[in-house]
Amino acid sequence: MSTSDQRLSIAVWAALPEGEPGELVDGCLVEEQVSSAAHEAAVVWLIATASSSKDNDMSHKLRVLAAAIEAS
Repeated sequence: MSTSDQRLSIAVWAALPEGEPGELVDGCLVEEQVSSAAHEAAVVWLIATASSSKDNDMSHKLRVLAAAIEAS
């Protein structure tokens, strides 16, 4: 959903106040996407799993993650 239909240059966008909501996409200021709790949990799990050197059965872990995401 667009915050502003007016196209902005990077310079104009950079000059906006620090607390201005949104991000610059193709010159338009748009609302930032908010990640779901399931997405954040998946990211944390993937980082923890990828950094773990004890268990290398990544394919099984990814199937478990996919099932958990589908269930949520």
